[in-house]
Amino acid sequence: MRGHLRRQVFLQCLIYLLATIGMLGIIEYLLVLENRPWVFLGVGIASAVFVAWYFTVRVEQELLEPIRDMTRMTRQLIGKQMKYTLPDEYVDELALLGKTLSEVGSRIQRNISELTEEKNKIQAIIECMAEGVISLDQRGRVALLNPAAAAMFRLQGTELLGKPFLEVVRNYQLAQVFQEALATGQPQNRRVELVTPAVRTLRIEITPLQNEREEILGVVGVIHDISEITRVERMRTDFVANVSHELRTPLTTIKGFVETLLEGAMEDPATCKRFLEIINTESNRLAQLISDLLSLSEIEAKKQPLVREEFSLPGLIRETLEIFNMSLQKKELQLQLSLPEDLPKVAADRGKIGQVLINLIDNAIKYTQGGQTITISVRQEGESLVTCVADTGPGIPPEALPRLFERFYRVDTARSREMGGTGLGLAIVKHIIEAHDGKTWVTSEWGRGSNFYFALPLVTP
Repeated sequence: MRGHLRRQVFLQCLIYLLATIGMLGIIEYLLVLENRPWVFLGVGIASAVFVAWYFTVRVEQELLEPIRDMTRMTRQLIGKQMKYTLPDEYVDELALLGKTLSEVGSRIQRNISELTEEKNKIQAIIECMAEGVISLDQRGRVALLNPAAAAMFRLQGTELLGKPFLEVVRNYQLAQVFQEALATGQPQNRRVELVTPAVRTLRIEITPLQNEREEILGVVGVIHDISEITRVERMRTDFVANVSHELRTPLTTIKGFVETLLEGAMEDPATCKRFLEIINTESNRLAQLISDLLSLSEIEAKKQPLVREEFSLPGLIRETLEIFNMSLQKKELQLQLSLPEDLPKVAADRGKIGQVLINLIDNAIKYTQGGQTITISVRQEGESLVTCVADTGPGIPPEALPRLFERFYRVDTARSREMGGTGLGLAIVKHIIEAHDGKTWVTSEWGRGSNFYFALPLVTP
């Protein structure tokens, strides 16, 4: 463009000057007495060429330089580096064009900065979300996947973007939901259960992305892991059902025997006494159930703060065993103790830990056959004291061990009720120990007894 413009300007200037000099040469030839027109014509042509070249350079400077500056500014604008501004000496139309271009560039730069800032904000929000976020393009390939989604599906590596969804998240149910949203352009809200490796429940909310012509550009899915919420809901439902069942059983027994007595059985003193003893037993079991429920509720709600004090755990065990002297003698049970006196003290709620010991020792006595042995031991492991209550009862099947500390869970429901158990004792033990920052666990061999453990932190000096 520069060479073409220079040639055009030079030729036009030369033509105009030559025409002017030619006219002057004719006038000189006609009016001047000394006939020397060729000298004048040669000098005129040389002057015309010089003047044409001079005007060409000036026009190039005045016209091409602003265009060159505008080109430089436009290239910087394309490269998102709007640092160049046009000088103020340009005038006329070029000045207006340059000013307009400068304003457009500044506005575009501001828009780019605002869009970049918003993009960074959205990116930070998506990366910090606890919910998984997955975006697919219109071909069903992964366009965005935040860290929560990667952790949710145990994905690793950075080469996940651009791959088909089913290749990244190998689950047909999820892929079907996303594909349906892409095909129909309608929002989707589903609940899906995954087994990888544990059962997890996910709630998926998918929204299509559309342009102004309502064409599907892709979809964005937000995935909530509601496994814990589902588990709590199931536990709440089971708890209500179990409480209702546990309350109904003694109430039904009491009601049945009372009706029998009112229908005439109370006339027989022996029958009346036997029925009243059963009613008394069921009433005691009902009262114990309600008491355990209240205790468990208070522990979970932390309505009663722990009253921590330093005490000797072996000493508390010996005091607790005095409560069970009659039960031990009645079943002729042997008691083996391993309670070293030189063990460090623990800082805990003495009354609550006593309740834990009562529940564990009572269970051991219930499930140990007459003449057999119960072993209670305490040992130090690191910064904790570990207490073990071991019985030689029937033991616990391996599949029941993970659920043993759940509320109302019983290995043998009929036998537990026969022994007066409420199904809440071990749940209370677990909650009390966890409130003390300790832990509980159990080991057992089917047919050869069980070992119940709890660990309490030592007093820190």
